[in-house]
Amino acid sequence: RRPATHARRPDPPPSVSALSRDSAGDMASTQQMRAMERLLAAEMWESAEALGGFLCSASPRLPPDAVASAERARHLALFGDALLGKGEHRRALNAFRQALSVNRLAPKVPTGNNLSSAMGTPETPATPGISPSTPGGMTTPRSSENAAAIVAPQPPPASSSSSSRPVDEASLKFKIGRCHLALREYRAALAELETIPARARTLPVTMTLAKTYRRTGYERAAVACYKEVVRDCPFAVDAIAALAELGCSGEEIRALLPADGNDDDATGTSRDAMSVDGAATDGHREARREEPQGGSDPHGWLHHLAEAHGAARSHASDVAANHFRRLDDIFPDNPRVWCQLARVHRDAGEVREAADCYRRCARADPCVVEGMDVFASILYEHFPDAGTSVAASDDADGGALGSFGVLSHGFGFGTNGPSVELNVLVNNLLENSPARAESWSAAALYWESRGDAEKALTYAERSSDIDDQHVTAHVTKGYLSLKCKRADAAVHAFKRALQLAPTTRSYAGLVAAYLILGRVKDATATAKACARAAPNASASHALLGDVEAYCARHGGGGHGGAAQGGTSAAQGHRDRARRCYEQSLKLDPSCAGVVAALADAHASSGRSEAAAELLRRHLDTHAAHDAGAQVALHCRLGGVLAQSKQLADALGHYQSALAIYPESDEARRGVSRVERLMKGQDPDAPDEEVDDEEEEEDEE
Repeated sequence: RRPATHARRPDPPPSVSALSRDSAGDMASTQQMRAMERLLAAEMWESAEALGGFLCSASPRLPPDAVASAERARHLALFGDALLGKGEHRRALNAFRQALSVNRLAPKVPTGNNLSSAMGTPETPATPGISPSTPGGMTTPRSSENAAAIVAPQPPPASSSSSSRPVDEASLKFKIGRCHLALREYRAALAELETIPARARTLPVTMTLAKTYRRTGYERAAVACYKEVVRDCPFAVDAIAALAELGCSGEEIRALLPADGNDDDATGTSRDAMSVDGAATDGHREARREEPQGGSDPHGWLHHLAEAHGAARSHASDVAANHFRRLDDIFPDNPRVWCQLARVHRDAGEVREAADCYRRCARADPCVVEGMDVFASILYEHFPDAGTSVAASDDADGGALGSFGVLSHGFGFGTNGPSVELNVLVNNLLENSPARAESWSAAALYWESRGDAEKALTYAERSSDIDDQHVTAHVTKGYLSLKCKRADAAVHAFKRALQLAPTTRSYAGLVAAYLILGRVKDATATAKACARAAPNASASHALLGDVEAYCARHGGGGHGGAAQGGTSAAQGHRDRARRCYEQSLKLDPSCAGVVAALADAHASSGRSEAAAELLRRHLDTHAAHDAGAQVALHCRLGGVLAQSKQLADALGHYQSALAIYPESDEARRGVSRVERLMKGQDPDAPDEEVDDEEEEEDEE
């Protein structure tokens, strides 16, 4: 008997109708994906989100095979792009993570010289404004070549020219990092961005890595990434500015740039012929005709920009101003150049020149936002309207702010009331750019000028919440915290400002906060750090004088120590404070706060005539255009004269202060005190006892 055979029958061939259905489904899916790409390119986020949701629903959540995995990965990537454009970062993060996990299940596909696009499919073009260039485009070179090699696209790696995933993993990881950054999850963003291979890091990836490193405190890694960006694209001016802020010198930054065809030193060419308001003399016009323009030397101006930022960071104000004026010769009336020049003038104590630069910047671009909160602080401190100035050095503030030379020049002394120009500036900023930190920082200064420090502090906190990297927001928040007697909060704000960009104003605020808290060692270390960072700055020497003056009043300790006025140690502190203030005035004779502090040092050492002469001289020469400083200095001079028993002259100066600002509490208290001294009464007695004595005299 023959054994029975159980051979398996072959499967019947698929019917024509089944094949047609599958091909029709593939065609429909392809058409929908192309429509999705078109919507993304047109930035129609609502429609793209809806269509992306339909595509994701049509593909199975658990793909049965590799082909289905590739299709679902592309759908999820497109859906995530729509959510990212719409601003729903948490949902976009979830979609990109799903796309990344599903994409790893899909097989690699041959691509030739064209890698997977940023949208996720080899045949899909990248969406403008959403995704970075693909790793097959411009990569980050590791060494500085000639100019053409730096800016030319690099060839793709040989290993990636044969096959790739259906969705580019580097692009997905970059978008995941962007979502974390938008959600302020900086550590998670850094962890994701660091997983992108070095050969796949494009220019946007490297720049984002640099910013994230800087935000999380890894400054050395941030410097390395910024240098890679400048090597890759020398025209990335924000990377050049960031390198200068992180401490790189102008020469170090210039070494990253292409060779300059004209290496004339800007410091050797005099720009004094050019006035701040834009007027140019014949010599200036001749220099402009000789200046190389962008067509003959396209990289020459980058060297001036690098030197300008480096000099500004090292507090070489004259050098920085010369380089920025050279840039203004090449690019006339550029708001960015004038804004940077204004900062240089402001750091050098040239307040009027800084204000003129900011006004010219606003005329060139009425909607400009960058630096306008610094302009608002200048208007608040130095340019009040007639009859509205306020001197805020009252003893009601604890005397702490008005006692320190540098601080008294800022928010504690000579601060002025609201002006029409400040009001217009703040209204324009809030109307044109309500989402920018500069707008709310300027608004905080406006409300402080109105006398509402608590509301001003709320606005400053909102400014720092909008942009934690904005230095002026933290500086404003710190000073307003001092005004509201929140020294601990001020310490935190000023430390954050110093981490971002060390400036003398931030050092001054931190020293004041430490002294208010009685932390003398910390204040001394901060003042010395400021002196090392800016040895030629007037504020550095004044800060050291502030610390010495505090030690003289409190016996070298905190608030618990009693003042040892007659001891040799206290006198030694006063002498050192006097020398520091005198050195500060040599560098900047116009600072009213340092003058007041030096006058206090003279008066406490028994040199009342020297103190009075110093105050009179400053009132006649430098304080004519600062009404707030006039009020405070008249009050200070009245106190010195009253101490030396010149009561009539003291009363006259207090009355002069009231004539400038009738609401000055310090001037009112001074008048009352001098009048009591003239009547032979105790000037420190409470008002009730004085009234009783006057009633008894009337009865007699």
